[in-house]
Amino acid sequence: MRPVLGLALAFLTIGSLGAQETASIPASQSQLPKIRIAAGGGYAFLFKNYDELSRMITQDDDLTTNGSLRHNYALQLDAQYFFSKHFGVGLQANMNHGSIKSMEIHHYRSPISSVGGTYFDHARYQTIFYLGPSFNYRLPLKRFTFLGEIGFGGVFYRQSINDKHSNDKLSIRATRSSIGGNLGFGGEFSLSRSVAVGLKVSANIGSVGVPKIKDETGYFGESFVEKLVGEGGSVSCLMITAFISFQTGK
Repeated sequence: MRPVLGLALAFLTIGSLGAQETASIPASQSQLPKIRIAAGGGYAFLFKNYDELSRMITQDDDLTTNGSLRHNYALQLDAQYFFSKHFGVGLQANMNHGSIKSMEIHHYRSPISSVGGTYFDHARYQTIFYLGPSFNYRLPLKRFTFLGEIGFGGVFYRQSINDKHSNDKLSIRATRSSIGGNLGFGGEFSLSRSVAVGLKVSANIGSVGVPKIKDETGYFGESFVEKLVGEGGSVSCLMITAFISFQTGK
């Protein structure tokens, strides 16, 4: 929760400076664009470690992984309307996605051969999508503008597991939705009156319950599939993104 509290404190601090900085804004900036659209991408860090995969057969199995469900890439889109020099409302959408491939080898002895084995070689894909309205703040300082936002909306979780190479084929889809929040701040540098580039630090806050599972193969028992998918939990994440924005309207 420390990163979230830090973001909230920064948002409130920047907001309290608005009235003080108004006098320092040149007269040419008295008519700022009302519409702002920004798109960007970068890095997302999930607070919950989804990379800790449980072994499907026994704890003594050999398990190797490649990739990550905790260190993801992030995409963001903002559409905002400012009804005053400092304050506005908007719509925030973001997505973070990661994948991990794992192979589990189970060794055993059988009456026919001294050593036998089976394995699971599956790829797991995880996507977390957020969409919701936002309350926005901006603090223009000549060619640089501080930005802040806070909002609440829907969180949509999706996980897919595919195993097409091992002894037993596997194809599972798991989904869940919930209500969460978004908080962020950043800054942008104006290249022209209508185009700017910048950096943004933001966080999604939320959690989901046990995902709804669709087993497209039906080869495995319900308890095995539930163990493979997991019990849900926190989908909160911290995102650092670079963006480009377009502004228009007076």
